[in-house]
Amino acid sequence: MRSRWLWLGICLLSGVGASGWLSGVIPTRASTPEATCTVYGFVNSDTTWSPTVCDPYVITGSLVVNSGVTLTIESGATLRFDPALALTVNGALIARGTVTNPITFTANLTDVAHPFYWGYVLFSPNSQDAQTDNDGQYLGGSALEYTLIEYAGGSNPAENGAVRLHAASPYLQNNLLHYNAADAIHAWNDGGTFIAHNTIISNGVTGSAIRANGIYVAGADATNAQFKILTNTILSNTGAGILLASFATSGSSRSQFWVEDNTVMNNDNGGLSLSSNSASSVGASQFVARYNRIIRNRATASGGGISLKQGRVGDNFQLFANLILSNTSQGNGGGLALCNGCVPVMHYNHLYSNTASLNGIALYNGNFSGNPDVDAVGNYWGHSTPTTIENRVWHYWDDASLGLVNLDPYCLTPCYPPEPVYLPVLYQNYSAYFIGPFEAEPNNTASQANGFLAPGVSYLGYPNDTIDLYKFQLTSQGQITVALTLPIGYTGRDTQLQLFYQTTGNRVGYSASVPYRIVCPQGACTGAAGLYYVFIYTASGFGSTTPYTLSVDYP
Repeated sequence: MRSRWLWLGICLLSGVGASGWLSGVIPTRASTPEATCTVYGFVNSDTTWSPTVCDPYVITGSLVVNSGVTLTIESGATLRFDPALALTVNGALIARGTVTNPITFTANLTDVAHPFYWGYVLFSPNSQDAQTDNDGQYLGGSALEYTLIEYAGGSNPAENGAVRLHAASPYLQNNLLHYNAADAIHAWNDGGTFIAHNTIISNGVTGSAIRANGIYVAGADATNAQFKILTNTILSNTGAGILLASFATSGSSRSQFWVEDNTVMNNDNGGLSLSSNSASSVGASQFVARYNRIIRNRATASGGGISLKQGRVGDNFQLFANLILSNTSQGNGGGLALCNGCVPVMHYNHLYSNTASLNGIALYNGNFSGNPDVDAVGNYWGHSTPTTIENRVWHYWDDASLGLVNLDPYCLTPCYPPEPVYLPVLYQNYSAYFIGPFEAEPNNTASQANGFLAPGVSYLGYPNDTIDLYKFQLTSQGQITVALTLPIGYTGRDTQLQLFYQTTGNRVGYSASVPYRIVCPQGACTGAAGLYYVFIYTASGFGSTTPYTLSVDYP
């Protein structure tokens, strides 16, 4: 079990140099190993650069790795770029250092106090994406792992960043990106689908009008495009810590974003910013932020900690078990600001010691009156008095033109989910599954059933209404286990767990006592391939502020 709030540990990496050569352009170097090499031009054939041959590379003209070609950079290599020069990858770039011997991408500068910034590393739409196994382990394709990337951002292309991902998804883990003049990682047109375990610190130039975000990811038109931003440490950047946006235009497209277990701290333009700018005909976007630590960020507009900037009623925003602490806003919403159309479900978050120059010290609800109420029950606001909690939230009771935030029942002391709810395989493609972790009401009929449920994932729901319905699909016959765990102290009566096959008129499994568990094949349930419905019944009026846990295992 992970600790509830993971505090900071930063290791600043350093490295030495590399060598190799470009087909058609011979690098200039001395005759002895580990001498300086100068390189530029096209990489036209598979090439390996090693620090045992040259130390360092000095890039005197921009580099291009051609389509179908792999440039491999060995651990310990250093690449020094002249001002505004870049490395564009149309094939594959494999730069995998180690924790003790990283690869360095830096400027060929002589004055660290006034660096001459180089350009960027660009993975183009033609570059080779990474391949991983179901555990997220690297199998092949483009990769940046255990690299140090610094003093980039010196050119000014559209969609600027130190590492630029244009509809490309290399393996991007365990890197340190610092002292860059632009966004550390900038992904657009559905690039950057998995970014994990990176340290991103002090990017952006103080006094510059250009703000450098830690991570920027924009989804576009890939159907069910998924983006996972996991376990990164993002500190002291001049822009937002994490900025995510969906810009889909086609009717079948929808973007799904997971932001989990990140530390986002001391950034100058907010901690986490989410926007859904998709066309009205596009399916709803999904943003899930959970188990993040969002601390001491500042925003010149609204939303010091988290800002839901643009959205539509129907977009799925979920905020679960985040620590949102000591953030400030010069506008509304010191901890959290919601736009009109941004209606999140939020539980188990801790929001306290936040400040705002205008309204909503903890939370500002910008939804207009008439929009659905915001479900914000079961959060901790740093106080035990309901009146004090209400005074930290700006909504309908303060301005009748705004929508209502449902706060009660509050957590009057710090509250936590029964167990941290993590996807068992975070790297698996879950585009066909219901994200959760909480049920999405209404789910009282077969047409409203939440699903499809992913195997082995725990889903949470509140036994406050009579019926909750879920669904899952078996593609081949196999064993099924459905398990329901009720919260401690639950006083409901007549609880039933039922399983139906193909229709809600064909019951094949039933459990009405602890432990609530159905196993197939057994009795009427054969475990045949097809559609299944999970039916949870509780007598009304005996609810709980602590959720139940439902899990389904199947092949």
